[in-house]
Amino acid sequence: MNKEKLVPELRFSQYSEEWLYKSINSVFSIFNGYAFKSKDSKTRGCRWIKIADVGIGEIKSNNKSYLPSEYIDKYEKYCLNNGDYIVALTRPILNNKLKITKIGGLNKPALLNQRVGKVKSKNNLEFIYQMLQRNKLIFQIDSRIAGTDPPNLSPNEINTLMVGIPSSEEEQQKIANFLTAIDQRITLLKQKKAALEQYKKGLMQKIFNQEIRFEVNGLSNTSVTGREGEVSANGVTNAESAGRAGTAKDDERNDFPDWVEKKLGDVCNLQMGTSPKSSAYNNEGDGIPLIQGNADIKNRQSAPRVFTTEITKECHPNDLLLSVRAPVGEVSKSSHHACIGRGISAISPKTNTEIEFIFQFLLWYEPRWVSISQGSTFESVNSKDISGLRLKVPCIEEQQKIANFLSATDKKITTMDKQITETESFKKGLLQRMFV
Repeated sequence: MNKEKLVPELRFSQYSEEWLYKSINSVFSIFNGYAFKSKDSKTRGCRWIKIADVGIGEIKSNNKSYLPSEYIDKYEKYCLNNGDYIVALTRPILNNKLKITKIGGLNKPALLNQRVGKVKSKNNLEFIYQMLQRNKLIFQIDSRIAGTDPPNLSPNEINTLMVGIPSSEEEQQKIANFLTAIDQRITLLKQKKAALEQYKKGLMQKIFNQEIRFEVNGLSNTSVTGREGEVSANGVTNAESAGRAGTAKDDERNDFPDWVEKKLGDVCNLQMGTSPKSSAYNNEGDGIPLIQGNADIKNRQSAPRVFTTEITKECHPNDLLLSVRAPVGEVSKSSHHACIGRGISAISPKTNTEIEFIFQFLLWYEPRWVSISQGSTFESVNSKDISGLRLKVPCIEEQQKIANFLSATDKKITTMDKQITETESFKKGLLQRMFV
């Protein structure tokens, strides 16, 4: 920010006027909702927007509540319409982000419950929405929040905070439009990523149940296009037609053998972890890294936090790491030669086993560990549970085809995740530079 003139660092070139520095209550206000009674709840009627419905940039729809439709007239001042902005007044900040969102998709007005605030202003509401996403302002708001259990935001307590705003409504609108376009880009990327993840989930279900099999140029041309995150509309259908059940082919157009049921211990080596003495832990790099459990895993890769000079059980790069304590069954990959604690089992392949195939199988199997781990005092599985896990295994060539196909899809998901992170970071930078 220019110290002599109140203007943002980054600005559209046609504007040169100095911004105004005003208290929040002269820029916008927050109108609190009404304490509707639980006994008035209906199974249908008008949407009842409660505190639990307000997320960061979203209205949650997994547990909708309703009030009688006639309340729209009776409580008109508490009505919400498409285009309104609301903010959570209890637990208003999560992960340094304000729970604020725009109302949309209503076919009739909704009603505002207590502890949910409606943002009101004569200025551009979209501009204010973007301004309320700035880290600096959120930090200032956070410093005025009362209580800790739960923390409550009182609109009166933030009225005296000072914010900068352009005097030109046109400039407010231009900034809002620009940043909204970036929000829409982020939303689109997230939708594509979710679609790709769902697509892969469906394919894994069919592959590991052998409802579809691989043949030369089979599944490899049925799924994901070359464009970022775009999923073929008929991907699974094509996969089904391309891979006729029981007619898998190798590169010479011969049938792949039938899959054979085995135990995980038949095809992989298992190493159950044992925790070293805590006195051996250190942050100085003495010994080797220690992977104790899920806290040492990040994005399905090992991410140890400490070292240990006492080496009990070990894993090596490219081994699989299976969580054996709650949450049981989460699988990841080791990037380290490390010591493994009692929360982890290391898995490495035996002859004629493709470890990426086992990784993909264990990803698919993850939610099913619950049935094995239930009944123990603490949710956990032991070496017998893991080595005795039954799975059907194809020949090594088909294992490799499956592994290559599914891991290629994983790479596309990872690439899309990176694009989302980069775009969010780009917007975060703009929020700091386009406001004062």
